[in-house]
Amino acid sequence: MEDVARDAGVSRALVSLVMRESPNVSPAKRTAVLESAAALGYSPNRLASRLASHQTKTVGVLFLDLHNSVFADIYDGITEGLAGSGNQVMVAVGSADPGTELEAVRSFVDLRVDGVLLAGYTGTSAELAAALRGTPAVVITRQMEVDGVDSVLTDDFRSGAL
Repeated sequence: MEDVARDAGVSRALVSLVMRESPNVSPAKRTAVLESAAALGYSPNRLASRLASHQTKTVGVLFLDLHNSVFADIYDGITEGLAGSGNQVMVAVGSADPGTELEAVRSFVDLRVDGVLLAGYTGTSAELAAALRGTPAVVITRQMEVDGVDSVLTDDFRSGAL
């Protein structure tokens, strides 16, 4: 951004405004910045921008198994629900080994996802709380008693009756 600012004869802050598509930039300055950016081969670092705003617009989704059609349906529902929101989905696949699941959750947290969805989580509440380190989460298909973690469940008996 500094190279673009220097080349366009503007401040780094103005380059930032142009890259964020702020309406508070004159057309002439916007054109100068965009032309300099193109000439220098500059493209904004979306990750850096998102980290600076404290939102990565990314949701981590952990599935127990990709071969189970229930999880495929859950994935379809998640992506349909997020469509048009600007959020991205990061997927990991766990296993019956809680260690593998916890490593995936820790990776999501380290990558600063905005939230974690766990479909088929098999580990303990205490382990999950420690791995999440305050990151909001929703566990699908299982009740969990963890602060900051919600659960989405189905009523299997009612479903069977229906």
